[in-house]
Amino acid sequence: MSIRGAFLGGLVGGVASGVINVLLALGASGAGLGLAGAYGGPGTPAVPLAVPMALVASVVPALFAGGVYAGLAKATANPTRIFVGIAVVFGLLSMAGPATLEGASGATRGVLALMHVVAGVGITLGILRGSTRTG
Repeated sequence: MSIRGAFLGGLVGGVASGVINVLLALGASGAGLGLAGAYGGPGTPAVPLAVPMALVASVVPALFAGGVYAGLAKATANPTRIFVGIAVVFGLLSMAGPATLEGASGATRGVLALMHVVAGVGITLGILRGSTRTG
């Protein structure tokens, strides 16, 4: 099991899912859906999603998740099962963001929820695939 591979796999998964999410954001914008919401928190004005944030919001969690996997790999004999459980829980909890975003339409919430799924699956698969490589 390769900890370095898990980090690199997470990075690749994060970038890949980030690119897909950028394409989703561009497609939504092209369809007239600006993905507007109060991203600054409750009480802030609704603003359109900055498209580059779709990439950043996939890559940063990927690095964190790679660290979690690395820690689990050092602490337990079966980090994969535990990591997948943690990933599922975090994925479900992340749905609260789009679901409760002030100033967002139902369509915006749906696209953002899809983007969360894309990021979670891409990051998790990247880490699991990367962790099985040697190096």
